Amino acid sequence: MSGRTLRHSVSQFLSAFPQPVRPDPIPTASAYIDLRQSTDLTSMLGVQVMRDLLQIIFSPVALLAEAEGGKIYDMHGDGALVAFRGDNRVDRAFATAMMVQRSIVDEFQPGLASATCNQIKLRFRIGIDDGPMCSGIVTDLSGPARTFWVGGNIGNKISQAMEPSMGIAVSQRAFDLLSPEIREKDIWSDPVEILIGGEPLLIRTCPQP
Repeated sequence: MSGRTLRHSVSQFLSAFPQPVRPDPIPTASAYIDLRQSTDLTSMLGVQVMRDLLQIIFSPVALLAEAEGGKIYDMHGDGALVAFRGDNRVDRAFATAMMVQRSIVDEFQPGLASATCNQIKLRFRIGIDDGPMCSGIVTDLSGPARTFWVGGNIGNKISQAMEPSMGIAVSQRAFDLLSPEIREKDIWSDPVEILIGGEPLLIRTCPQP
């Protein structure tokens, strides 16, 4: 079934259900910031200590994103979806990713390594994409219960497909929107093809700063 035929069939199905008025999709640069090996860390530290660690780590992430005009739109355990809109949105997403990587190395890793005999290595993997993004609401008996976001999950898939030695990966379509000064830096890999939902997607990676 072609994409156009599938969209038509789903639209016909949805027409039988009343839909609330929601904002139209907006072009958005999304950065998915994921803490590597969080399952192992939780096993070592326990859930309460891991919760406290995530709170301490992701609070500065929120501040760094806000400083670049971004906002954490969703969190799922050890990962945060950060969205940037407007002019230079991919540049700002990349700047945030670089600052987040440096903060984890400079501010958190030394103290944790000292406290745990160097057993814990904190590292982020960050996937950046650009495309339309919009929100929806799941309701229950008491009314609107949960806002969800559609269109920002590609960054998550990109981060999961990265090689362990890489810190940041950017889809080619997002890379093409970066300013020339950033695109021309001698940090980028050649384009690499990965599969997202069975479809090929080109990404470029750079190591952790």
